[in-house]
Formats: sequence, structure tokens, C-alpha cells
Amino acid sequence: MPRKEANQEFAEISLEAETLAAQAIATTLRDFGQPISEIRAMLREANAPVSSDVIEVTGVTLSERMIEGVTCMVIDPPVPRGNREIIYLFGGGFSVGSPFEDLPISAKLAEKTGARVIAPHYPLAPENPFPAALNVCEDVISTLLNENPGACLCGESAGGNLALATVHRLKARGERLPRALALMSPWVDIKNLGDSGVARRDPFLRASEIDVFRSMYIPENADQTSPDLSPIYGPFDDQFPQYL
Repeated sequence: MPRKEANQEFAEISLEAETLAAQAIATTLRDFGQPISEIRAMLREANAPVSSDVIEVTGVTLSERMIEGVTCMVIDPPVPRGNREIIYLFGGGFSVGSPFEDLPISAKLAEKTGARVIAPHYPLAPENPFPAALNVCEDVISTLLNENPGACLCGESAGGNLALATVHRLKARGERLPRALALMSPWVDIKNLGDSGVARRDPFLRASEIDVFRSMYIPENADQTSPDLSPIYGPFDDQFPQYL
């Protein structure tokens, strides 16, 4: 399939998957006066019917694998296509969510692409603030890329931040990079200088919630322009992976 058509197909898959996930959590993340554990439980409960339905509709099968000491959800497509593999990082403001909540996205990716999708349970803030999640994602992604040099990397929202930040780290050290990089509603500027959340053009990012998520994830005196925190400020050149 020509690259332009492949990009369009992926964009359509992403939009469909993001819309399903956004509908499931539309009324969940509103009251940050509750303990974070309760918010996480509410999110999982709200998303459970959609995640269960998408497993049945797509025909994917789920299993688990330990990679570098990290539990990862493995989503296998009903019709595998060669050795295709996608590493998927879930979203949730670094503080909520899990691979289960993002199945409306990852299961669709597996079904449509025929790729095995591997989604690590990276640690959440505020119990595990920056750089815990990034360090874990880097370890898992590096291991998987060495196993399968043709693997692609995908992340949604905070997962998009972690995906792009990891690529900057790997590239700086001359390590193996993903074949392609796909970011969906990526929170790549931790300072949130863009207007997508304010203008409500994005199905996930909301300005009213970003400040809370940021305060849970990063130290008060952190350099918010560091590529580890805001990977949009990192270096991009012709050696960078193709990205969508």
C-alpha cells in the first residue's frame, strides 16, 4: 500500500478508536477532590463495557508478558500479518489509566494492522513521579526493538509524550529506533502552550485537567522544556523515525 494511503488508513483507525475511548470516559475525570485511587477505579469501571465489547468485536486475544520486570499486556490480532509488532503506550495524564482502558485503541490497531501489540503497565504518578514512567518505557522499548528491529512505536496522550521522549533518549545514545512512530493526541509540551485543549478540538486533552496532571507528574522546579518532559523541544533531523 502506498505510504499516503497507509497514513490515511491509520488516521481513520486512530480517529475511530479515540472516539470510542473518549465516549467511555467523557464524564469520568471531573472531580479531582477524590483520591486518585477512586478516580482510577471510576475510569476503569466506566471503560469496562467498551473494552469488553472491543475485544469481542475485533477478535483479539489477550495475554501477559514480563519485560525488564514490567508486566505488559499482549494483544494478538485474529489474523497476524508476518512479524508485525507495535509497542503501545496508554494515555491518562501520567496518573490514571492502564492498557485495559486503552483497548478501544490498541485492539483496533491489532485488528486493522495484523500486528501484535505490546502495552506496558508503566508506573503512575503521584506515587511514581517523573522520571519513573519514562525510565520503565525506555527499558521495555529498547528490549523489544532489539528483539524485533521492525517494530513500530505508538502512544496516546501522555503515552505519546513517553513514546517521543523515549525516542529522543534512544537516538541520543545511538541505540536502535522504531521503524515508525505514531502519536495520537500527544501531550508533547508539558507546559501546554497550545490551544487544542482550550478550543476543545482534542477528544482527550482538557485544559482544566492538565494543570492537575502536570502537578502530580513533575517536580515543582523541573525544567519543563527538557525533552524528557516536553519532547517537542528535542532535536529532529532526517535520522528521526517516520512519524504520523
